[in-house]
Amino acid sequence: MKSGKKILFFQPLMALIFLVALPMPAVKAFDYGYMADNYFYTWHIDDSVRRDMLRNQQKKYRKTYDQAKSKSSAGGKQKAADADRYTHSSSLSQKISDQMVQTLRKKLQSKNQLTPEAEKALSQLANANLIGQVQQALKSDGYHPDSVAVAMAYWVLVNYGIAQQADLSQIKGHGLVQQLQAAMGHGDLATASHADKQEMAEVLYWMGSLQMAMYIEAQQHKNHQAMATLVSDAKAALGTMGLSVDSIGQGRNGLELR
Repeated sequence: MKSGKKILFFQPLMALIFLVALPMPAVKAFDYGYMADNYFYTWHIDDSVRRDMLRNQQKKYRKTYDQAKSKSSAGGKQKAADADRYTHSSSLSQKISDQMVQTLRKKLQSKNQLTPEAEKALSQLANANLIGQVQQALKSDGYHPDSVAVAMAYWVLVNYGIAQQADLSQIKGHGLVQQLQAAMGHGDLATASHADKQEMAEVLYWMGSLQMAMYIEAQQHKNHQAMATLVSDAKAALGTMGLSVDSIGQGRNGLELR
């Protein structure tokens, strides 16, 4: 983290979301009006998709969030001894990407919604190098992207922001990252393999990024029905991790668990 800097967790990510999401390549990153209506049902992460994406890792996430609630955001990084970090593998990242896209495809097939337009959107998503873009955006704002703590904070704050219908570009997560780093200094994650940590992190980057894209699309199109669904989904997602909007509050270094 860059010392002394008020880090806005999502600001550098706002542009990349639209480079991923827009159906045409040569548009300005913030030219929201071009987003096609079918993206909502194509990328929507409902309860069944969330369960499929989280697979067997939900208990690990939840335990770490529980442990982080009792940690101070001050000095957390030193206590954690970088237990949250992993060495990135491009081949594993591609495997995770394939799994995420296939999960969305299965959902569409089960609902008879796998249209040619949806297939095109999924192909675009598969070729967008989403994780690479997330990594670069986080690096540009002083975060270490190859970190389970950063990914877990990212996912929580996306869901918190959506649940509160907040401006995601103004959300800071430095304190939450430090809490999670401190929690990971002990227990199972401290000795987890690099591959396990990468999978845990990148699944959350995928989920949070798709949720963010859908949220901003709903905002820009004033789609109140979609917004209501996204808000409900975000609250439910936090609940699966033993969290709620009331368990997240403003601290000295941005939002923290309490």
